[in-house]
Amino acid sequence: EYDEVIKALKWPFCGANTSTLTTPLPDSMSRFRILTEYLLQLQLPEESSDPHVKSTLLADFSPVCLPINCLLKPLRQRFVYHFTGTKQTNRRDKPEWFFTQILGWIKDHVKWIEKNVQPVADASGFDHVNTRVEFMRALVQLAVEKLYSELPVVQYDDALFAHLIDEALGFERELRETLAYPASQPATVFVLTQAQTFVKWINMERKYAIEKIETILGSPSAWERINAMENDDLKVTECADAFLTLLTTISDR
Repeated sequence: EYDEVIKALKWPFCGANTSTLTTPLPDSMSRFRILTEYLLQLQLPEESSDPHVKSTLLADFSPVCLPINCLLKPLRQRFVYHFTGTKQTNRRDKPEWFFTQILGWIKDHVKWIEKNVQPVADASGFDHVNTRVEFMRALVQLAVEKLYSELPVVQYDDALFAHLIDEALGFERELRETLAYPASQPATVFVLTQAQTFVKWINMERKYAIEKIETILGSPSAWERINAMENDDLKVTECADAFLTLLTTISDR
């Protein structure tokens, strides 16, 4: 019944439904609020909320409340459809596609969650449940599961691995800085800092840093000043400037 109601509300706001973010019919919204309250009162057996990927990494992803879980179902189905199997959208050299999809879904739906789900939770005695954060966390979990499944393969290809690292870091930065995803909630960096992956990452950074330094020092103009003016007190050379740029880039990551 809940699925029927959210379909009537044109949820989720994807594809043809992106233009339907208008005021829904009062009857549909009333039914939605009533059913949301009912679902909040229910508690699923623990085994029914197991993560899709069996990993200790996902232990930090606490189960979400039942209304959020139901709202996530059609988005989860879309994610699985596009980013598993042989679909053209499931490409190891394009991790930005699934990261961008998750960020887009958060941006498109989170205000609706705050407006229509959180007030029901508050009025039902579940004001301790932050439905916005739960919705975001459940979507982030999809990205983490996908990242976790890709690492065993891409770690043997430096180019793919480096690209995946960069996109995962960018994803986390967007979550934290733009979408205000709480620092207490898990995301992609936690996956990247697991022992095996982190060692691979550090070794790759060291390898390419050494190669870059050799290229910098091997340049014919390495020791030439960037600013050749006589009153330049700093006398910064090309190799010094390039080295600091390299150091800043590594530090940012």
